[in-house]
Amino acid sequence: MQSERLPHTVSPAKLAQRRIILDGNIPLGKLDRLSEQLVKIDTDGLVALRLEFGKDKQGFTTIVGSASTQVELICQRCMEAMTFDLNAVISLALVANDEAASELPDRYDPILVESSGLIPLRSLVEDDLILALPIVAYHDSPCGYVDDKQTEESGVEASVENPFSVLEILKH
Repeated sequence: MQSERLPHTVSPAKLAQRRIILDGNIPLGKLDRLSEQLVKIDTDGLVALRLEFGKDKQGFTTIVGSASTQVELICQRCMEAMTFDLNAVISLALVANDEAASELPDRYDPILVESSGLIPLRSLVEDDLILALPIVAYHDSPCGYVDDKQTEESGVEASVENPFSVLEILKH
C-alpha cells in the first residue's frame, strides 16, 4: 500500500502483519508542536515520510523509516534565520507496558499502544522530528558572528578596550 495521502491514525499491528509500507507527505503546518520550535512556519512545506511496518527476527512489531523536511531556525551565532534540513530516523517497536519496553533491543524506541490498537500517525512522526532538532542551531559556514578564536586564527588582533581604563584618572 503506497499512498500520497496518509491516514490520520494507523493500526501498527495490522499493518505489520501485512508488511505495509507507507510513503507520503504530511503538511508541515499541521505539526503544531514542531511549529512552535520554528522561526517561520512554511505553510506550503511538506514532511516526506516513509514507514515500513513489520516484525523483526525476535518477533517485535516494528515501525522503521524516515521523515525529512526543511525548517527555519535561529542561528545561535548571528541570531538570524537559517534553513535547516531536518531528517529523522524512525525505529520503533510496539510494547504493551513499561516492562516490555525495558526488554527491547537498544536499536528500538518503545511506543505504547493503547487498547484500541490505533496510534495517531502525525504525533508519531512529529515526536521523532522534534527529537531530531539540533540542540544549538548554527550556520555551517561563517555567518555574522565573530569570536575570539576566529580573530586569532586570521591574524587580526582584536582591539579590546579595558573597561577599567577610566579609573586611570583616579590614580593621579
